[in-house]
Amino acid sequence: EPERYMLMGLPSADGRYIPYSDMNGELAIFEIATGETRLLTHKGSWDESDDFAYFTAVSPDSERIAFAWYSDAEKRMDLRVIGIDGSEPRVVYADEDIDSIEFVDWAGHGEQILAGIVTGDGATELTLIVVEDGSTRVIKTLEQEFPSGMSLSPDGRYLAYARPVSEAAPNQDIFLVDSLSGEEIPLVQHPANDVTPLWTADGSTIVFGSDRAGTLGVWTLGVQEGRPLGVPRLVRKGIGRSSLTSLTRDGSLYYGFQAGMADVYVAAIDPLTSRVVEEPAVVGERFLGASLYCDWSPSGRYLAYVSERGYVRGAPGYRKLVVRNMDTAEERVLSPALSWYGKPRWSLDEASIFVKGADDQSAGLYRIDLLTGRVEQLASGDFADVDFTPDRRAIVYWDEGKIFRRELETGRVEELYGPKVFNIALSPDGEQVAFKSQGTLFVIPSTGGTPRQLLTVADGRVGVQTWTRDGEALLVTRSGDGEDDDPGPPSLWRVPLDGGEPRELDLSLPGLRELRVHPDGRRIAFVAGFKAAELWVMENFLPAAQVPEEPTQTASR
Repeated sequence: EPERYMLMGLPSADGRYIPYSDMNGELAIFEIATGETRLLTHKGSWDESDDFAYFTAVSPDSERIAFAWYSDAEKRMDLRVIGIDGSEPRVVYADEDIDSIEFVDWAGHGEQILAGIVTGDGATELTLIVVEDGSTRVIKTLEQEFPSGMSLSPDGRYLAYARPVSEAAPNQDIFLVDSLSGEEIPLVQHPANDVTPLWTADGSTIVFGSDRAGTLGVWTLGVQEGRPLGVPRLVRKGIGRSSLTSLTRDGSLYYGFQAGMADVYVAAIDPLTSRVVEEPAVVGERFLGASLYCDWSPSGRYLAYVSERGYVRGAPGYRKLVVRNMDTAEERVLSPALSWYGKPRWSLDEASIFVKGADDQSAGLYRIDLLTGRVEQLASGDFADVDFTPDRRAIVYWDEGKIFRRELETGRVEELYGPKVFNIALSPDGEQVAFKSQGTLFVIPSTGGTPRQLLTVADGRVGVQTWTRDGEALLVTRSGDGEDDDPGPPSLWRVPLDGGEPRELDLSLPGLRELRVHPDGRRIAFVAGFKAAELWVMENFLPAAQVPEEPTQTASR
């Protein structure tokens, strides 16, 4: 099932509204003063439609919302505008040749929209789109990289954005590009990561995030005629894992803060009695609250997991690949040269680990050599719920609601089943694939064929996790009984393949997922907990001279 979470957009310039994409992918608006929320689109649940709203921003006059919208029927994303009351929705920009729209904000008085458009070859075009007729003007093209935030000056002259310095120096600096000449001007240069630049309303200052003081903090820098004025000044140190989102006209800074805890646990179960014989224990003593994904090595001696230990998302070293010796508790920490990665899976000889992720060029499947740390791409593409065949020569995965098998050496791809598939797991012998479709669990031969139904859950609150080591049952998570809007934390169930009654194990934790069974068939590793997002606001940190009494008049270019 699609991961359900809300994506907050850019708060309005007057500080009244926050647009967002809700857990069903609908465009919604939150009014700060009243606490009221209302939907602006009505596409229905995920079972009805896979369409969803993405990046969102309120117009300068707080009358309209711009948003990116993914259409599942057309398999593409376009840019739309809708009234703050849900009236007069229309498509402003659409191009079947683009890959996605990854940023949306308004420019000028609201005559134009600034968007980050990712093209089919992976380049990012920082583009101004005229709302009236959809015509475009590309300000800057970035090859194979995407900026971590961008902001157009109030007069429309300079676009500020952060990007990696180079492939050899992946730390991020802040640059300006002159929208008239196209000249790129280095603005903030430092060995640390400097990210998410935002212009103040009077156009005199850039506010940005930087980890140069050891943790992420808020900094400011004066700008005059496209050149830095003075040196950066620290405003607030230690705002945690955060991302600056917007500055309102009164100088209030909104930023998203990563809260919550997600950790890798190990427990032991007795499959025959359905009892937990060793209570879940968190893996590792340090860096708690930010671990994702895990996998046992074939010998069962090692556990690999992904841990987020940096402060700037996507920056080098933000994610670490940790290999833990379960006998000695010793850990080896690697920093693969990837912009993001997850779903670690071991090689048979335990000399390398496979991950799905992305480098500077594309997304795909990679092999990480544990001796040298070298990263090698095995296949390009987006792969969800990747499972390897026992000989590690092929993978089974789902994409856009269908199950595929791909031979790694030849690249040959075979469709096994579709559509409307979520969550898959390949059996230990590689002969069967379990999957979920519309609240029902099925099993299908790994060579394709007719699915066999195992279990139907009325409210659809069930997810495939993995197989038991003997291949005789599935381990799935279920939550709620279909009668309560609050289903509570999911619990673990054993669903036998021979048609026997499903059996609930006495293990239930919020966010229980990513289950992996130890080769001994008794110990299990899994992730539990959630990384929550909170929206914070910092007020009264700018000098009064930088906060105009009236909205700055901007030029439309």
